[in-house]
Amino acid sequence: MKAVFLALAFLALHDTRTAGQYQQIEHGMNQFAVDLFQQALKHEPENFVISPLGAYMGLAAVLYGASNVTERELRCFLRLRGIDLFTNQMNFESILDSVDVRGDVSLFITKNQFFIKPSVSVRSTFENILERTFKSSVQHVDFTDTITTAKTINSWSNRSTYTFVDKILNPDALDERTAVLLVNAVHFYGEWATSFASMGTQRGKFYIDEYTPKIVTMMFRNHLTDYGYLPRLNATFVVLPCKHSGSDRDAAINVYFILPETSKDLQHVEDNIYSLTLDDLKKTEQNFIELRMPKFKIDNTVHMGNYFHRLKAFSRGGRYHGMIDIDGPVKIGDLIQRTSFSVDEKGTWGTVAPNYRALVGARLRTEPFLFNRPFFFVVATKDLILLTGKVMEPSV
Repeated sequence: MKAVFLALAFLALHDTRTAGQYQQIEHGMNQFAVDLFQQALKHEPENFVISPLGAYMGLAAVLYGASNVTERELRCFLRLRGIDLFTNQMNFESILDSVDVRGDVSLFITKNQFFIKPSVSVRSTFENILERTFKSSVQHVDFTDTITTAKTINSWSNRSTYTFVDKILNPDALDERTAVLLVNAVHFYGEWATSFASMGTQRGKFYIDEYTPKIVTMMFRNHLTDYGYLPRLNATFVVLPCKHSGSDRDAAINVYFILPETSKDLQHVEDNIYSLTLDDLKKTEQNFIELRMPKFKIDNTVHMGNYFHRLKAFSRGGRYHGMIDIDGPVKIGDLIQRTSFSVDEKGTWGTVAPNYRALVGARLRTEPFLFNRPFFFVVATKDLILLTGKVMEPSV
């Protein structure tokens, strides 16, 4: 009886520690997300969208094959110091499962794949971890044949995202000297829980800077909406929830649109975005909001190796005894991510359906929110940041 009690106590202690580490991993992922957001703001001058979660999972998979200094460096970079990687494989798997949203009203897909030159032998233990924990795999390609390799990579993307991301790169984006390349394909679709009024859509001015207006398609809705203020950023934000068909409310997705107080505050937001947390975005009030926002579409391929220049793995080479059968340093050629994100009356992607829910003539106090200058956005579940981006000049 005593032995049974001790066994149960040990299991309970193990579960408590694992749950605590799960939360630590999520917290680290969100810290990584805002830091990566700031890096993107430094490197991408125009419209962009990135998936920090997709990049994080790719690098976490690399970590499972890293050794020595490379492992310590990646642990620090991914905020995983003190985390036992092998007892937390199930936690990474659970996180990926929690954001793998597939339904009629919302869809989030993130897929990573390792492309490695034929002469490099990959350890079976690493391939097993990739397949079981990260829903990924290794594919050998000849980087000297850039045309065939580009076709192979694009075919994988098209197939793994159910044709939503049909192309990642062109042959001229490949380097013949590459030994290892990591590719991440991301697709997100969500219908607004409350759509914009299609009859309220009209042309309007969007100021690219203080003095340069551009005529864009402005959407309109007047509805009960969550909104808040970010004092460290000198910015306000509105929350647009997406429809959710599942039973797990924690997996429901919100889109947070962040508007600098004035056009002069744009740089201030970019300089301080690292301080943003999901808790900040949950501090909201609710009121009827007269919301005007431009329709836009962003579709980009980002070479994230440029963001990771301080990592030896991407600059001078790292050691991966757990991944490949090579003793010397190996440089990861790049982490290439393709992401698309668009906003219209119905949602973040889709065909407009007539829906007039604006409270025309309602005698209620309303707050006006006019997104007529550059703004930012964050797409997140209750606990995890999925996408971040900036709109400098809306286009569809």
